[in-house]
Amino acid sequence: MSSIPPKNSPQNTAIYHVDREHGNLRLVILLAFIGLWVVIGLIAGAIFSSDGLNLLAILIGFFGAYGLSELINRRLKTSWRSGRVIEVTTNTVRVIKHGVNESELLAGQTVTPLFWRFEVRKRARIPKGWWMYALGLEGDNAVITAYTFLSPKEAEAYTLTPEFKLLEGKKKQPGKQQHPIMETTLRAAGEERRLRAAEEFRWVSGAEMTGADFIRFVEQIKAEFPEWASFS
Repeated sequence: MSSIPPKNSPQNTAIYHVDREHGNLRLVILLAFIGLWVVIGLIAGAIFSSDGLNLLAILIGFFGAYGLSELINRRLKTSWRSGRVIEVTTNTVRVIKHGVNESELLAGQTVTPLFWRFEVRKRARIPKGWWMYALGLEGDNAVITAYTFLSPKEAEAYTLTPEFKLLEGKKKQPGKQQHPIMETTLRAAGEERRLRAAEEFRWVSGAEMTGADFIRFVEQIKAEFPEWASFS
């Protein structure tokens, strides 16, 4: 778990280090992969000589570079932090980047919590079939969104899963109804639009946590700010 209590602070204060796979880390891994591919490919080409295009050397270089860059990635993720954290105290929740406040919510403010999740449909950085869980805190002057990705097994074991609104893909949404829209339908449609707007904000400015940190973060928000985290 990457959350730690800050020095000289109460034990119920926590700092969550976020964005483990930050932009600088990805750039370094990409450059390392390219460099290793070239070097390993040249070495393999010298060992397995060929008159034309040495496809074997290219493949050896590619897979060798991929494996080594993954090892480097795993090592750096544990030691090279993004410099961005979420700090939770008894009175505040704030996002801090390199010592500067990005956003802050106070206990006395009106804050609306939004809880949502969806299944990852396409394989990319996150495996297909995993689940994205997010908690967005919307204040009058600031928004703080934390999220994580859980494996199917972790999602099934998470006791608060039913409290996270399932956000379906647009293709799965039902078509226009033939009957007059009732008040509950209007309310649901409004909630859907709000969650989609929150999801767009998460994509741009959300703070990604480890699964363990996210679960602890949600529990801490509910405990410290019950007036915020009441589920409807």
